[in-house]
Amino acid sequence: MIWKLFFFFLKLGAVCFGGGYPLLSMIMMEGESAVELTATEIADMMALQMMASGPIAINSATYIGYIKGGILGAIISTVAVILPGSILSLLLYETLKRHSNRFVKGFVDAIVMACGGLILSTAIRLGINLLILTDTIQETVQAPLLAFDWLGILIVAVCFLCLRWLKLNPIPVIGIAAVMGALLMW
Repeated sequence: MIWKLFFFFLKLGAVCFGGGYPLLSMIMMEGESAVELTATEIADMMALQMMASGPIAINSATYIGYIKGGILGAIISTVAVILPGSILSLLLYETLKRHSNRFVKGFVDAIVMACGGLILSTAIRLGINLLILTDTIQETVQAPLLAFDWLGILIVAVCFLCLRWLKLNPIPVIGIAAVMGALLMW
């Protein structure tokens, strides 16, 4: 499992531009086959990520490495995810600084757009996985009131309102969600 973790996070670190949020999308898409991640483990990782400080990529790699390979797995996964970006940064910094032009700007802009698409895809997939309780569309159509996690939808809606309309800081909103979950979902 240690080698699987190393190569999984080395690959993610090599192809995941734009920080941790695009990485979460790739973990969701490839984690099951690469390191046998379950949907529950991914959801737990994302919930813990919201409460933890620090870079998403490092926290995610450390968490998954730990649950799949113990302390050694956490260390190996963390090193593997930061290694490609560190090497690439060292190699490209001076070149891009000296030779900045429209091509380089277009390259960087396209990567930013791709990251936006990955983040949106992750949000949609996570929302579907967390808020729809049925496994198939047929089950959802047959019993639509039973198909949705209504308390989860309420929590999402309250958090959305707090962030968008009340302009609250995300940290208290996470606390509000935690209290609502403890009170309503126990």
